[in-house]
Amino acid sequence: MKVEENWQRIEATRIVNRWIREGEAAALKGDFGPDWLVQLGGTLIERGKMGAETCRMRLAHIADDARPERDAERAWLVERIEQELRQ
Repeated sequence: MKVEENWQRIEATRIVNRWIREGEAAALKGDFGPDWLVQLGGTLIERGKMGAETCRMRLAHIADDARPERDAERAWLVERIEQELRQ
């Protein structure tokens, strides 16, 4: 792997991990709304599949801890990420 590709992968991982941490904090406050989901889903798509499986698992964990009234939003997010993984 080229050095530049390796740095890009590391940077993308850092960015996605930051968004996941922000999402965890939002979920704990009960602020797991559609705007955040759209932003995160779009970012994962923009970054490609790099780390998408890990993100899906982490987000599923977040979703399990979120409030029940957020079921539709969690389902949309999981479907969107799984759709990207199938491509």
